[in-house]
Amino acid sequence: MIADSERSDRTRVRAPVREPSRVFHATLAAGLLGLLPGRALAQDEQQAAEGASSEQAAVSPGEQARAQDEYVRLRALGLSPEAPPTPSTPGGRAPAFGSDSGPGEWTFNLRGSISGSITLGLGRDPVPPQPNQLETPIHVPSRGALFNENNAGLSLTTDYGNQLVRALVTFSTKASGKEWEGSYRPTSGPNFTDAYLLVTPQPMGAVQLTARVGAFTAPYGSPEQWGWGLLGPLMAVRGYGETIRANYAASPEFSFELEHGISTVPGLPEEFVRGLDSAWNEVGTSVIMHHAHAGLNYLSKYVLRLHYASAFGTDERQYVNVFPAPHDGRMDVFIAETHWFADPYGALGLSGALYDFYDAVAVHDGIWWGTKFTFGAIDMTRDYLGLNSGGNGSLAALSTQYDLSLARVLWYPAGYDGRSPDLRLSVAGLYHWTVKTSDPDFEGAQGFIAQSRIEYRMLPWMSALLGAHIESRDWVPARDERFTTDRWVAASISPGVEFRTDWQSPERIFLTYSRNFFNDRSDPNAARPLDLNTFSFGATLGF
Repeated sequence: MIADSERSDRTRVRAPVREPSRVFHATLAAGLLGLLPGRALAQDEQQAAEGASSEQAAVSPGEQARAQDEYVRLRALGLSPEAPPTPSTPGGRAPAFGSDSGPGEWTFNLRGSISGSITLGLGRDPVPPQPNQLETPIHVPSRGALFNENNAGLSLTTDYGNQLVRALVTFSTKASGKEWEGSYRPTSGPNFTDAYLLVTPQPMGAVQLTARVGAFTAPYGSPEQWGWGLLGPLMAVRGYGETIRANYAASPEFSFELEHGISTVPGLPEEFVRGLDSAWNEVGTSVIMHHAHAGLNYLSKYVLRLHYASAFGTDERQYVNVFPAPHDGRMDVFIAETHWFADPYGALGLSGALYDFYDAVAVHDGIWWGTKFTFGAIDMTRDYLGLNSGGNGSLAALSTQYDLSLARVLWYPAGYDGRSPDLRLSVAGLYHWTVKTSDPDFEGAQGFIAQSRIEYRMLPWMSALLGAHIESRDWVPARDERFTTDRWVAASISPGVEFRTDWQSPERIFLTYSRNFFNDRSDPNAARPLDLNTFSFGATLGF
């Protein structure tokens, strides 16, 4: 273990120390004005670099190599620049965030988040005008807000174990109103969303095995580097079961990974009087599924993953069934996921998916997440194949996302730890089209979603935000004389501000204004029009 004083001395040979705020703002301004032909250092940065070079010359080559190795080791590839500087637990029994502990040492951790938000909309005059109509009605919550739900939520995750075996449990709840709470609506009420054992045995040479057993949700096929992204993954599976993963480090440049899992979402009897007993089960339907995954990683810069999942569903409802027989069905998913980590110039991801449906109206949400925030085969049948298809057909989708940190570019090759001004950009897009369906209204239907987010972290306690969103898709049934177009279109642009106590503090308070845009397809009820102007206020605290 390297002593703190020795670590401090070695840290100085990595890169020159820079004064963050003044250098970043000056460099950013020069770049935006076209005065920065390349990556040029300011005069004080050059002096700092010269001073660091003289210090480095006084250190032996062996010390330099050990310092560089320590620097590379600390820059974990899976660690976000915003990883919280979590201290040890009270009493000093658990190690600090990112530090090592013995394989037999048992620790307990508690983390979570508390959040709440509300939207306020400025209404429009209905057509025809209503009696005693207000000049500018105010709606809380807003009608037609594209972002920021109106709710208060709590999520707690606890884990206990050592490096070999660890138990994890997540409890969450949303307080969206009394109609969403209680035993009849456990999806939004208090429930345990994950509860499983994580087993990580000692490596067997270059092979590392990992197993999860219990109830959990796992996303796959996201173009975003940390797992979820602006528009979500192309598939997420959930249920009661297991997954086993093997990672093989073939060389310092190449690593391979394989994963396979089997899970189920059991059904409840149709006469079950309390509705649902958890957020996952459904009355009268059950699903069993398996999924397999393979991946290749080259230099932690190029990543290719292939995903396959197949869900088999049985619908045994006799009294309440909106879909006719057959009562058995299947849904298959094929996904190719790619990533390019072009450090320091950002990360680019591109994923493509093909969804095949066979009498899939009988398949519950074992494959819980699909394209465009759809939940399982029934939602995807309704939105992309049409209810008249009987759940038979195919859907294809492409999803991409690009993320960039300007400060990381300007500080390169020195590391950027997030504790200084930064301009962050995220852009995502999703395109989908119906390949095959027996519903003539959905033949060849297509659409897209595009979303972007820009954050300028100007001060430790404040950021300026700018978001944009647009969604356009074919509307069914088309060629309706009541409307001027056959496309459903909705868009918004949302400037705002965000407050926190420090660069990497876990709390956020935000205030945004959204200008919404709708066409007559997305805002069809003139007697109850959607709000064109929306204000959103919210806060979140992570711990």
